[in-house]
Parts: sequence; structure tokens; C-alpha cells
Amino acid sequence: MKQSSNTVGRRRLAAALSVFIGIGSAYAATAPESIRIGALLSLTGNWSSLGLMSQTVLGMAKRDVNHYLAAHGSRKSVDLLVRDTRLDPDVALEKFQQLINQDVVAVIGPQSSSEVAKL
Repeated sequence: MKQSSNTVGRRRLAAALSVFIGIGSAYAATAPESIRIGALLSLTGNWSSLGLMSQTVLGMAKRDVNHYLAAHGSRKSVDLLVRDTRLDPDVALEKFQQLINQDVVAVIGPQSSSEVAKL
């Protein structure tokens, strides 16, 4: 019996899709996962000394956590997204919304009560 070219084409397509799905699944199992955390800090303007110090400490914490995760065989890592609010409530709200659109799992800050009230 001769198979129609349509049936053979479907089988080839199904086989090709199976291969690509298998490759995609294998890659997903080994791909590193980034845990995105945002930080709203006053890096310029008033309170910039506090914001810059906070940025330094957060960078140290990120390095320590990533080292710990790697040492224990985890493929996860922390990615820190720092945004300058300039201690301005309107800027803080804008930067907060940007971080949310970047799929962060948490936001640290902002630093002032007026910025917090705006959020």
C-alpha cells in the first residue's frame, strides 16, 4: 500500500515537533532561573548618601546569595534592579510601575514616607 504524501507529511511534522518539544523541555530543565528583585532608592538628590549606601549593601547581599545558591548546586540567581527615585514621590511611582512591568517578585523601598504614600 502506498501512503499518501499528506499522511507522510503529517508524520514528519509530528516527529519534528516532538523533537523540538523534547529539546525545549530539556533546555527549560537546565536553564538558569533569575529571581528579579527591584529596589527604589534615592541615588541622587536628597538622602542620596542613604540610597548609595543601601545600593552597596544590596549588591553585597546579592553577591552572597548568588554565591550560596551556586555553591549548593542551584541554577537560580538573584537579579537586582535598582531604580533612582530622586526622593520624589512621582518618580518613585513611575519607577515602581516600571519594575512591576519587568516581572520583579519583590520591591525594596522606597526610602521616604512621602514616596510610600504615593505608591
